[in-house]
Amino acid sequence: MDLNEQGILLPAPLRVFDCSANEIISFKLIRSEKDLNEKNEFGPEFTHQIFGEKIFGYKNLKVDIYCLSSSLNFYLNIDYDEKINPKKYNQFKADDLVESLNQWIPLSTTTNLDLFLSKLKNENEYLPFGEQILTYELK
Repeated sequence: MDLNEQGILLPAPLRVFDCSANEIISFKLIRSEKDLNEKNEFGPEFTHQIFGEKIFGYKNLKVDIYCLSSSLNFYLNIDYDEKINPKKYNQFKADDLVESLNQWIPLSTTTNLDLFLSKLKNENEYLPFGEQILTYELK
């Protein structure tokens, strides 16, 4: 048996539902639709403030957080193969990922990819607040 983050002894069948938050969360900045398919994501260095480093209750969990590079609109995708059944494992239930993340991501975050992509179409028209002081171009 292994101890999980909360100090609970996990029997072997439950270990597949315990994962490191640092390993399963990825962020991606989106400038165009082609960025969705490119391998330019990055992971967090620290997640203990949100999840205590471990997330429990999901098998093969993957959390993707996409952010539009100008307007900073967010898309959240939570994907997993199986969620733990509390009836089968009576005292164990899955962590509420959305509840945990709601404190850290904007309320305007969507889980609808089509809606997120519709906001991407307006990115070129986005004007940030304030006065432009300096510009530069990448070559």
